[in-house]
Amino acid sequence: MDGNNIRVINESSFPIPLLRSLESFDISQNKFWCTCAQKWFVDYLRSSNFSKILKNWPTFYRCEYPEYKKNLLLVKYKPTDADCSTWSPIFTIIIVTVVSIFLVTVVLILMFNCQANIRNSINLLRFIKQKRKGYVRINSSASFEYDAFVIYCGSDQQWVHLELLKHLEERDLKICIHQRDFDVGVQVIDNITKYIGKS
Repeated sequence: MDGNNIRVINESSFPIPLLRSLESFDISQNKFWCTCAQKWFVDYLRSSNFSKILKNWPTFYRCEYPEYKKNLLLVKYKPTDADCSTWSPIFTIIIVTVVSIFLVTVVLILMFNCQANIRNSINLLRFIKQKRKGYVRINSSASFEYDAFVIYCGSDQQWVHLELLKHLEERDLKICIHQRDFDVGVQVIDNITKYIGKS
């Protein structure tokens, strides 16, 4: 096989079991390409005793391509994993940039579409933080007629009127409830919308 046009030897060219079974092998004076495609073969030569059975090693095993490595002994061609990596720092920069733009866009869209929910969440966190101190009025630019709006089902009506209202109004809180505060003759849903806005 010497003096042919063999350019690259990879794992599929000569499987390792075949190479191990050989006593002598001559692939000298071929036009070897010293590219990353050749990395497997030169790594195998370094990690095994295979070079001992190669005839004319290393003198007649030279690079033909690329031009700037022409006539370099194959034994001196030492590509690293970094040299042969298909990953480029440019890919990293592109991915980080695209992900950052995507995340900023998502955050801006959420902030724009969920302003009320964000404001309510902030108020809820303040409430939870100050819960131990008792009721604290939330400072807001809007003025509210009621401190709270209570929604309840018919089976809880007695408890709301006898227990809850008594407990909250003793603390000087103004509470809005259906039977007492809603406008007469107006649809219930319209009253709910109106009085939630005032609470």
